[in-house]
Amino acid sequence: MSLLKKAVNCVFAVLVLTVLLLSFPHPALSLTLQEEEEIAEQFVRYIQATQRLVRDPVITEYVRGVGNRILATIDNPPFPMTFNVVLDPSYNAFAGPGGHIYVHSGLILAMEREEELAGIMGHEIAHVTCRHIAELVSRSRKVGLGTLAGMAAGILAAVGGASPDAAIGLIMGSQAAGQSAILSHTRENERQADERGLTYLTDAGYGGEGLLTMLRKIRSKEWYTTDDVPTYLRTHPGTEERIAFVASWLETRNSEAVSRDNPSDNDAFQRVRNRLLGRYGEVDTATSQLRRKLQDTPDDLSLQHALALALIRQNAREEALALMEKVARSRPMDTVTIADLGRIRYHADRPESAIPLLKNVAPETDDPEVFFDLGRAYTAVGNYEAAVKTFDRVLSMAPSLIGAHYSLGEAYGRMGRDGMSHYHLGRYHQGARDFTNADFHYSRSLVLLPEGSAESDDALKRRDTVRKQHRRSSQEKR
Repeated sequence: MSLLKKAVNCVFAVLVLTVLLLSFPHPALSLTLQEEEEIAEQFVRYIQATQRLVRDPVITEYVRGVGNRILATIDNPPFPMTFNVVLDPSYNAFAGPGGHIYVHSGLILAMEREEELAGIMGHEIAHVTCRHIAELVSRSRKVGLGTLAGMAAGILAAVGGASPDAAIGLIMGSQAAGQSAILSHTRENERQADERGLTYLTDAGYGGEGLLTMLRKIRSKEWYTTDDVPTYLRTHPGTEERIAFVASWLETRNSEAVSRDNPSDNDAFQRVRNRLLGRYGEVDTATSQLRRKLQDTPDDLSLQHALALALIRQNAREEALALMEKVARSRPMDTVTIADLGRIRYHADRPESAIPLLKNVAPETDDPEVFFDLGRAYTAVGNYEAAVKTFDRVLSMAPSLIGAHYSLGEAYGRMGRDGMSHYHLGRYHQGARDFTNADFHYSRSLVLLPEGSAESDDALKRRDTVRKQHRRSSQEKR
């Protein structure tokens, strides 16, 4: 991973909040609950636009279940909290404004049991209940808007494609001025979140040791030493200090908690972790890890299921299909199993046999990617009307799944509806930030669509937008 990518990952949460705080008019010493909720709306939109979220309901519902189990022990939390998984290999998790909590997929894959996931979730929930975002506004006034502006400019330059040296120079130079205030504030907040989070964990019946083991894993994977990048650049700084504090807390206060009935469902955790690895992990690593596990437990259906998901991504179609058919014979009534069998049949060039399975179970899965593969299967067999209806449903469920626009464009093109085809291809290329092709397709759609139609009016507005984006992008590259 490049130096620039590492820097951007380390300060991702700081980036989003910096941009939002700079845009907030006349910040008071701290945010009210209503003001934080307003910022939260922008924050969530930014995350959805820039990060790939795991949409798999099996994974997300499990993570949310652990979070809600801890949340149930808290009286009057300041916000209704949400829990999501970001598809990112780094070891990180963060709490955004308004109670929106995100855990990176790489961090979950580093875990071995539910206790560790609970440890991370308890810590992030504590950041929310402690109102640390509101405190950040107060501290930022001590740092100064000039420092925040420099941070934002540096990180946005990195995201926009500036050279690593230039972008990191902006970040480091600007943050040096506010180092003391931010560092002190962040360390205090991390200590408070650890202490309160441990209380939440023990109240929920967890032992609390999971937080300690995860801190040690995070320390083992930290890319920078404090000599390379200052501690205040990390979203969770002072790992050594935190390890010492949590270990001491557990030693002195947790002897009673560990004797409680622990609510962990480690079998469920392993199933979810294996599924995350098979469906979203680096494909060669996922395949090799799952094969090794199956050598020890060859009859484990969940491992077979996860391996089939990895194999189809590796383009090992026949092996994936044979393995998934075997799992389905043992679980013929399991919706997730049947949905995955249908998806694998489609990707193994068997759309005719995929459609009956996907059509029957897609509404029960609440998984936009199941509908997406159903739509593509309809396209493959020439049922374009059904494909269009299915892709429309995909976009209503997951507007950021821009591949559905491409598939809609393809389906409309085969139906001879070229205006709609170019409109959706424009939407796809705009989402992919390919402004030249987006401009071309929007322009073609304006020629072909009925004047005054909703798509024609939208295409005109979008073409103006992509032309401005293209000019801005070209100027930045100079």
